[in-house]
Amino acid sequence: MKILYTKYYLIGLLSIWTIIIMLFLIYDYQETVSEVQEVTSNEKIFQTQKDTTRNQYLVNHEKRSYFVFSTLWLLGIIGIWIGFKMFQKQNIFHSEKENDLKRSVEKFKKYFEDNLAIMLLIDPISKRISDANNSAVKFYGYPKEDFLKMTIYDVNLISVEEINKKMKVAIMQKSNHLSFKHKLANNDIRDVEVYASPFEFGEKKIMSIIVHDVTEQKNAEKALINSKKRLLETSKLLETLFDAVPDVIGVHDNDHNVIRYNKAGYDFLNLTREEVVGKKCYQLLGCGQPCDRCATTEVYKTRKPVKFERFDEKLDGWFEVRAYPIFDDNAEVFRVIELLQDITERKQFINELKEAKEKAEESDRLKSSFLTNMSHEIRTPMNAILGFTELLTSDNLKAQSKKEYVKIIQTSGNHLLDIINDIIDISKIDAEQTSLYETDFDLNTLLFEIYQFFQSLITEKGNNQVQLLLNHDKLDIEYPVFTDKKILKQILINLIGNAIKFTDKGSVEFGYEIKNSDTILFKVKDTGIGMTEDELQFVFDRFRQGDETYNRTFGGTGLGLAISKEFVELLGGKIWVESTKDNGSVFYFTLPLVRALKNEQASPTKKQEVDITKKLDGKTILIVEDEEYSLLVLEEHLKPSGVNILKAGDGLHAIQMCVNHKEIDLILMDIQLPKLDGIQATQRIKKINPDLPIIAQTAHALHEEKQKALSMGFSDYLTKPISRKDLFLLVHSYLS
Repeated sequence: MKILYTKYYLIGLLSIWTIIIMLFLIYDYQETVSEVQEVTSNEKIFQTQKDTTRNQYLVNHEKRSYFVFSTLWLLGIIGIWIGFKMFQKQNIFHSEKENDLKRSVEKFKKYFEDNLAIMLLIDPISKRISDANNSAVKFYGYPKEDFLKMTIYDVNLISVEEINKKMKVAIMQKSNHLSFKHKLANNDIRDVEVYASPFEFGEKKIMSIIVHDVTEQKNAEKALINSKKRLLETSKLLETLFDAVPDVIGVHDNDHNVIRYNKAGYDFLNLTREEVVGKKCYQLLGCGQPCDRCATTEVYKTRKPVKFERFDEKLDGWFEVRAYPIFDDNAEVFRVIELLQDITERKQFINELKEAKEKAEESDRLKSSFLTNMSHEIRTPMNAILGFTELLTSDNLKAQSKKEYVKIIQTSGNHLLDIINDIIDISKIDAEQTSLYETDFDLNTLLFEIYQFFQSLITEKGNNQVQLLLNHDKLDIEYPVFTDKKILKQILINLIGNAIKFTDKGSVEFGYEIKNSDTILFKVKDTGIGMTEDELQFVFDRFRQGDETYNRTFGGTGLGLAISKEFVELLGGKIWVESTKDNGSVFYFTLPLVRALKNEQASPTKKQEVDITKKLDGKTILIVEDEEYSLLVLEEHLKPSGVNILKAGDGLHAIQMCVNHKEIDLILMDIQLPKLDGIQATQRIKKINPDLPIIAQTAHALHEEKQKALSMGFSDYLTKPISRKDLFLLVHSYLS
């Protein structure tokens, strides 16, 4: 179309050129005529010559003019025809061109409006939005009439300067691609990529912009970056955790080759990574073939996790083995993760826990048995006490019977006191409140006292078939020893009393010998019923007795030997027993031999010999006691001595009595009193009369309670129940 247009244009120019030449020729002709006329008008030229010259000019010019004129006329006609044709063609061309342009504009407009891409037309100078397609209006959310009043700067978040700077950089880099953040009508911020293309529409320049919403893509890219970052962090974390696990973790292939181990695995094998990877797992443990039960083999065969425990003789320990399959894309097992955990301590703990559970159950059973036995042991003497006390109220009771009943009541009371003392001792041991009060004393004298005590018991029972023997040949200590006399005495009494109880006939022998310069060995031997191997296992356990059935022959709380063992260990020794069933038993215990200093004084609590039958006429004793029956017992005990008795029921009353009665020679003070306790009352009385003897009398039987009372100002100490003999010894020692 463009070539055709150019051809007609050239032809038209040629035609115009021809017309110009014709006009020139006409002008030339007129000039020629003018020249002829000028020549002929010259008077100097003859007429004939003038005519000839004019005619010649005219003829030549006429010929020439005719030819030129004819030619030019013809060319002019042709040029006019051609020009006409050209004009006609030009009109047709322009009409087609306009139609084509119109169709193109309509087609572009439809393409522009209906395009799914976000498209804008921008004035490149003012940056005003000239037009926006439906996708753009929908995307930005502005009404179209408002949108077309805006500039491209209005939808950008960055400044005009930054936009222009970006555009300059894009031009320099010959890029039509720019990235921005656009704000929508609802204030939503979207990441966009802008593609700009300039074009001319007539004489007007337009910038076509296609906007791509890449927010989701950007978010996806950010998410991918974050995901990769998290994946890397997770990988590092898993790697750290993998090496931080204290158990051995190994990865094996189906041929038992090691792919890798964690740090614990290399440490367990005491090998480096290079020395382990690629080796057979069983070879690393010093084996020539897989173990009898191989976790890796089982997982490959079963395709399931396995777990079992195994004792390794080479490593001398228990191990828990766990293995898990790793599947490839074809759901085939291609790796096995195997975990090895040393559970030796756990096994030991479980065994210990099992034993502790059994012991706890046994202890619970023993406590139940103990409570049942204790109930029997307490109620039996209590039954005798209450029963014979009731019989003593009979008017027809003979004197001999009364004497026997009183003796039974006393024996039963002493038995109850022994039970209470055992319970107190075991409670003190449990509470770790047993204290040592070491003094110097003659060991031989102590043994003779114990011998006399038990010999009198055997005689009272009339048991002539049991002989009590004190091994004189072994009594070779001629100097005082230094230890806790009370505890040692209780140990010996428990062991000897136990031997007598389980010996119907034969002998019970006790004594000691010096094993070396710093150890004493005590021995208590009997010919009684003896013990089986099973009974020897728990002979020193609490609440245990050889016969724990209801039809057992021998009584007791089951605490005596347990207390003895605790006391021996408290004194720094050890105790054991040798026995055969029906052939008697031998109890041994050792103690450190500590010699007393030669010039050390005797125990401060030791009293000199006194005559308890001597009358105390003219002496006055104040009894401070809030419990009526305890007061009555003391009063009845003291009446035969001839003393004058005063009474007070609380600490404040006792102080007032001392103020009002200067004749008081001695006070028997209960510690636990209403209004003001015995300790505070004693301290106040001592301020009034520092030399007045005050004897504490209380149910607190612990040895440390006695020491506490003495340190608080008491002169001496009596433990309830108070025996008449002990009371008179103490009172006479201060008043005789």
